[in-house]
Amino acid sequence: MTLWLIRVAWITAILYWPAGTLNAAEPLRVLSLNSCYDSWLPQVLETEDTVIPTSEHGNRLESIIRAQPDVVVHNSFISGVLLQALQRAATDYGFRLVAVQHPQSWQEWQEQGKAIGPALQREATVKQWFALQQEQLTETGNELPRTVAILMPNYFMWAADSWTADLLAQVGVELITPIQTGQLGQVELAGVLRLETEYLVLEGFSEHYSRGQDWLHHRALRQWSSERQTTSIAGEIAGCPATQAIDYLEAIQSD
Repeated sequence: MTLWLIRVAWITAILYWPAGTLNAAEPLRVLSLNSCYDSWLPQVLETEDTVIPTSEHGNRLESIIRAQPDVVVHNSFISGVLLQALQRAATDYGFRLVAVQHPQSWQEWQEQGKAIGPALQREATVKQWFALQQEQLTETGNELPRTVAILMPNYFMWAADSWTADLLAQVGVELITPIQTGQLGQVELAGVLRLETEYLVLEGFSEHYSRGQDWLHHRALRQWSSERQTTSIAGEIAGCPATQAIDYLEAIQSD
């Protein structure tokens, strides 16, 4: 079995339950356990379905049960204690758990899309959303620079093997980074100043004071960044990399 088939089988095993556990013709009550999914789920469900956002239950077990969901959607970062409690409660209260994992590549995100539809029994709407995302990816990519350097607070940068690097590669954009593996890593100021790119993106910085972004005021960095076209990506968008992938790319081209 190829690596691709193994990955699809793994994702399907996590997300798919036998047909009949939910009635696709009836409206669903879908509870989100991640703020990234609060606004995303209404886009992939039927208009008659109800999404219960994190603000209504605070990820508290008793509140989740009280909401009487048909489906509970979580991701990779759910508390292990809460997940185990939900797995026990699912049988007693008749809801299903759907895991939407954080993808490491655009291809993996598309593969998840094929499994999410059956898991929610909303194959048509999920397929339509992923198809639209692919179409928007192509359109947005036409307006982007060919090279981009992305800086984050505390001298962090995305690595060449990161989701961000792969997302940019889908639209022919090269991520300029000295970090080759490990998804992300820290760099020295001197390393930043050696980056050869005309386009700089500041990701996750805030208007409020934070020691993690003090280094932006360093004289050498200010001079270096002033010689490049600069834009920014809000943490709210960067924190939801897959569900807001198009918003992420549009933020790069917005200024």
